[in-house]
Amino acid sequence: AERERQEGYEEARFYYERGAYEAAIEDYMYAYQFYREDGKFLFELGHALHKKERYEESNRYLMEAEEHSCDPMILNIIGKNYQALGQYKEAEHYYRRSINRLPGRIYPYYLLALLYSEPDYYHPQQLEEACRMVLEKEPKVHSTAIEEMRDIVNNISWLFFDVGSTLIDETECYNHRIRDAIKGTNISFEQFQEKRIFFAKQNLKG
Repeated sequence: AERERQEGYEEARFYYERGAYEAAIEDYMYAYQFYREDGKFLFELGHALHKKERYEESNRYLMEAEEHSCDPMILNIIGKNYQALGQYKEAEHYYRRSINRLPGRIYPYYLLALLYSEPDYYHPQQLEEACRMVLEKEPKVHSTAIEEMRDIVNNISWLFFDVGSTLIDETECYNHRIRDAIKGTNISFEQFQEKRIFFAKQNLKG
């Protein structure tokens, strides 16, 4: 029975580590009866369910995992599940718990930046602070994952703060230049805008 139990878990991990999450979940579910108090096992099962977008099921096992493990990644994935379900306050709560548990990690700040840039949960001040932490916080170990996170956050920061803060002024400036250009012609500003949109659509079709 012990050998059968170990083989079942090993097979589940084999599939899990190769991204074959559906097959992994099936084996994890069978092995659950033997490993229901193993934090690592419960995290892997919850994470596999998260990958298959079974968010509510995932949280059930991750919350069990939290009772047996202090790994902050459990909190991050619970937060991601809540975010995917549109439960943003709960997502924020778990990301902040992850930060409190291991303040040196950059990843939960990155998750907060993504959360605060959600159209239905846009918080400019908190977004700016989360972006700053991702870009300025010194990691214990540099990795390509951190560089990728920083690239994404740089784009978010540029979009929301550099472009967003000047967008209205630039639009007005652009419109003013158009009005100057068509002055003295028979074309109205509205006609010009209609033609511009028409030709832009034609270009997109091409």
